Amino acid sequence: MKQATKLLEEGQYGLAIPVLKKALAMDPSNRNAAEYLSMAEQQAAEPYCNQALDAFVLQDYDRAIGLWENALQLNPGDRRMDGLVKMAKGMARDNAVDTMYGAAEKFFNEKQYGRAINELEKVLLIAPENGRAKQLLASIKKMMFDSRIKEHYENADKYLKQKEYDLAIAEWNKILAIDSGQESAARFIANVQRLRLEG
Repeated sequence: MKQATKLLEEGQYGLAIPVLKKALAMDPSNRNAAEYLSMAEQQAAEPYCNQALDAFVLQDYDRAIGLWENALQLNPGDRRMDGLVKMAKGMARDNAVDTMYGAAEKFFNEKQYGRAINELEKVLLIAPENGRAKQLLASIKKMMFDSRIKEHYENADKYLKQKEYDLAIAEWNKILAIDSGQESAARFIANVQRLRLEG
């Protein structure tokens, strides 16, 4: 105990912890060793807690989490740490989601829809309940879907005017492959096939 007391007086809390644990292992009823161990663990963890708080305020959540986990290793009896780590992980998650969503909006505004979809899918992997991401993703996919169908209709119309019936039919078939409910594409195919038979 003399060695542990000396280390505590010198502020060497981290070094005092194993000495005190050894003393308790030898005599589990040693109340002084138990009290000193509790104090040493708290004091050893305190600098990590302060640094973690500073990191948290600066929104450096990963660093805060690491420091609080270090503090928890030094002072496993401190129940505050679990809550603080959980809170910091939640903040880190929210921060990452906001960053990815912001990137998705930027790509959407730049008409880089594939990249926007990629960012939104990452958001939904982390936060499947995110309504904003779900809504924007659905809008982009619908817009891309409508745009692809429109492009095929325009191509089919161009081929029809050039009397390139096979190419026009191929475009209408592409439309039906995307959306089998496009009745007008099916009608156009039937009309062109009828015209070919008559002509």
